Amino acid sequence: RKRYSPSRFFFFHFHSIIIDSKRIKKILPLFTPSSPFPSSPSSIPLEDFFFGNFDESVGNWKDREVCISLIIATRLVQEKEYPLAISMLQDISKKYPNNSSLLSGIGRVYLQMGNIKTASVVFKQIESLEGEADQSIISMNKGFLALALNQFTIAIDHFQQVLVKNPKDVTAANNKAVCLLYTCNLSHAISSLEDFVFRDPENNLNESLVFNLCTLYDLKSENSLEKKKNILALVGKYASDDFDFSFVKLNGT
Repeated sequence: RKRYSPSRFFFFHFHSIIIDSKRIKKILPLFTPSSPFPSSPSSIPLEDFFFGNFDESVGNWKDREVCISLIIATRLVQEKEYPLAISMLQDISKKYPNNSSLLSGIGRVYLQMGNIKTASVVFKQIESLEGEADQSIISMNKGFLALALNQFTIAIDHFQQVLVKNPKDVTAANNKAVCLLYTCNLSHAISSLEDFVFRDPENNLNESLVFNLCTLYDLKSENSLEKKKNILALVGKYASDDFDFSFVKLNGT
């Protein structure tokens, strides 16, 4: 029977710590080369922007500014440019000091750097925002912090709280499974990810989640190839065209 090392999964602990790839793909098409205005069913008509509810229009553009900043920060984190990512997020957070998403991004980058003390301070700041912070964001941050402190059982509880409020949260599902692995509950980790994927494959297929699930299949070693073929069929049917099929790990690497 194969022995597994938690370090193999370290990269995926904080996958999407800022903003996940699916959200990026939804945001980027809002901006087209032919028009400086977003082109989506949810965008405000041009006449409403100039003559309608101006406060609402400005609010939408502020949200987009925050989203684009988080996308850039995510890319910087992927390139391990952590100080630059923090600097950029701190600059924009001066404009929006009560934005829990920006503050969470800063705290999670600090976690990625191993600066648990500073991350904890930032997360406490978010919890003190009166009526501003989404409870799911707070629970996710507590889960990440517990994970960084090797408090895996506590982390599982926090990620489960996120999933109760948002059953389609890929990041919470992924990290919950990793924590289950760390508590030596391999079978439960597998069933947790399988339940998440098969419940709604059209929305829940995610490259890092598929990679982790297939890696767990390899660790369990029983019929792993057959199970991965089932995942591959699911990816072929529901995943987007740019899904990286190598994450299914059919060659065992």
